[in-house]
Amino acid sequence: MVYMCKIFICFIIFAFLGWYLEVLYGLCVTKKIVNRGFLIGPLCPIYGIGCVLIYLLLGRYKNDPIILIIAGDRKSTRLNSSHV
Repeated sequence: MVYMCKIFICFIIFAFLGWYLEVLYGLCVTKKIVNRGFLIGPLCPIYGIGCVLIYLLLGRYKNDPIILIIAGDRKSTRLNSSHV
């Protein structure tokens, strides 16, 4: 149960941070606030899902930082470019 709560909190935090950074980027580009999310509220679930997937897929490498960085880079790049 604690593990699922940890994953859910991770999802919410990164979904909010992704929304926040997209709104900030939109503010810099368009000079006005644009809601970049499609949900009611400040969330972009693709960032939360990405964080949870990376956490679940790379949890076994938490004691080897070099492999964690390289694998995290590759997995997140693949996840980001797969929805295009």
